[in-house]
Amino acid sequence: HSDISIFHSSIKNYITQFNTGKTFSGQAVTGYENVDAALYGGELSAGILVTDNISFIGSTSYTRGENQTENKPLPEIMPWQGKLGIRYDELSGRYWAEFMGRFVAGQDRYDSVVDPGTTSGFSTFDIRLGWRPIKSLLLTAGVENIFDKYYYEHTSKNLAFNQDGYKTTDRISEPGRNIYINMNWVF
Repeated sequence: HSDISIFHSSIKNYITQFNTGKTFSGQAVTGYENVDAALYGGELSAGILVTDNISFIGSTSYTRGENQTENKPLPEIMPWQGKLGIRYDELSGRYWAEFMGRFVAGQDRYDSVVDPGTTSGFSTFDIRLGWRPIKSLLLTAGVENIFDKYYYEHTSKNLAFNQDGYKTTDRISEPGRNIYINMNWVF
């Protein structure tokens, strides 16, 4: 199976921030303005059954945003990203396992007023296992970010004030290795 979608949006009066050219306590003062903007991109997902039990799965997405009034990128637009994985399903449907890689490109298109700057690309890997001992019970377990990769999403930021009262824009790193066990019981 496969799915594809593409989109384009023209937006009048998109609200974004701008630098007023003024400062307060040594920090730039920003304001809000309406601009003309365009967003476009697409998504693709596909799965290929290799055997009765094994399938390859994948997806990719990309969005591009333009502030057409000021001829610059829109803020907080994620870079290209994709997922590739392999899945095993036991024929009775009681067991399954999945190994998935997520690949994200670096982002060098950003709005310097809103975004903290460029972001490096990264990749993470996850494993998930599932077991259905009875029809109404599903147990899942997994490890996300198996290799404990240290990374930032492009839209990750912490706007705070430091001890001297100045605004700081710091990135917040994403979680490291995460181990989980879930139980879903339908009744």
